[in-house]
Amino acid sequence: MSGLILIFIIVLWVMVVKKLTVFFTKSMPANGFTRLAKILVFTLLLVMPFMDEIIGGFQFRALCEVETQLKYDEAKLSNKTVYPQTINLGDLQGMTVPGSSYSQSYTDAKTHELLLSYKVLNADGGWLSRAIAFNSVHQPYTFTGHCGPGGDNITLLLKHLNVTVIVNRRPKLSTNRRPILSTS
Repeated sequence: MSGLILIFIIVLWVMVVKKLTVFFTKSMPANGFTRLAKILVFTLLLVMPFMDEIIGGFQFRALCEVETQLKYDEAKLSNKTVYPQTINLGDLQGMTVPGSSYSQSYTDAKTHELLLSYKVLNADGGWLSRAIAFNSVHQPYTFTGHCGPGGDNITLLLKHLNVTVIVNRRPKLSTNRRPILSTS
């Protein structure tokens, strides 16, 4: 159903853009430049609702190339036992579309030394995507709004380096503590 609504919105927008193009170019003299101007006006009006998302897509892809690199030393990481930690880094700053990021790190279980880290970035859609929000989802229409090294790639790397991941790490209890006995 939501796909039909989106198709209806697109068809309606194309019709509105066609009318607006005629309105904006009707006073132009008929020559070769007029046809080019009509095509240019039509194209600009057509992409206008997605403009923030198009610009945001370029920004997001550039940020992904820089920010989502794996940081590790293969010699230090090999044959270790590690525990994962996820830290929410908050909103992405300076983007035309809203986004967020988090950091994933793997720390040595014995020495607590950071052995592997990377960031994952997520972007929401532009204003149109957020306004329509089909099924309460406002992902981008013009680009993939998620980037990172990928969970499967991390799993393969850890397996290749013979790394054991402790999933449910519980803090060690101090040996100085005495059990509390109840006297009831």
